[in-house]
Amino acid sequence: MESWKSGTRVRVAAVVVAMTAVYLAGDVASGYVNSALGAPSVLFLPLVAAVPVPFTLVFGASAAVGAVVGSLAVGVTAFGVETVFVALAHGCLALTAAGSRDRLVTDRGQSLARYPESLRAFVTVSVLGSGGAAAVLAWGYEVAAIAPFFVAVASWFLSLLLVNLTVAPIVFFTLRSVAGWAEWSPPTGVPVTVRDRRTAVVVSVWVVLGSFGSIGYRLFETMSTRAVPTSLEFLFVFKRPDLFGAGAGLVEVLLGAVMFSFLALSYGWERD
Repeated sequence: MESWKSGTRVRVAAVVVAMTAVYLAGDVASGYVNSALGAPSVLFLPLVAAVPVPFTLVFGASAAVGAVVGSLAVGVTAFGVETVFVALAHGCLALTAAGSRDRLVTDRGQSLARYPESLRAFVTVSVLGSGGAAAVLAWGYEVAAIAPFFVAVASWFLSLLLVNLTVAPIVFFTLRSVAGWAEWSPPTGVPVTVRDRRTAVVVSVWVVLGSFGSIGYRLFETMSTRAVPTSLEFLFVFKRPDLFGAGAGLVEVLLGAVMFSFLALSYGWERD
């Protein structure tokens, strides 16, 4: 038992070290690629976001640890609140892939049968993972007063989804060839599992409520209350930046904490 645990620790450590190295290289590549493409700041292509899903499909859930550590290593020079939320978002991507791994890879020797089912499952993982990661990042941006939730969530979702649908498959096939095991073929695939639906509901509710809350507070902040009945004068508190900032931040913190908890439960819930 002890030797098995030691072997597991060694494998996890190896995955974490490898992912950290890939993250650092990917961060440098992201700078060059985005400069060459002239990508607008609203659609920055984070190439390192293509790392969590492929590594998870090949090495399993231990890649979630590597995703968090790799993200922190990339942001160590400018460590701040944003770095923490980026790390959580990348862990979210990895955990989404971990829950659907058995529908995307099988033991060595399996054929590439049912490839369309694999592709649909991969797209499902990419959409759910990108949505969850974008919600986590947008939550952090709103709480840290970096950007409004409704702006950040759309921008990050598009960026993460684009990277995971284009770059991640290339990384996966390359990694699979290097690792020498794990084939791109599902068992008898069920396109969407109960767990996927739970995740989709949580992510969708979080994005919708977070966006409405983010927009709503900003509308209330700019509303004129001088020509309204006395019964609505309570809205005037939204004209005060100190109350507005504290109130909006508190609501986003509470909403994000609740939805993040549901998302974590969705990942950990035993699949039906």
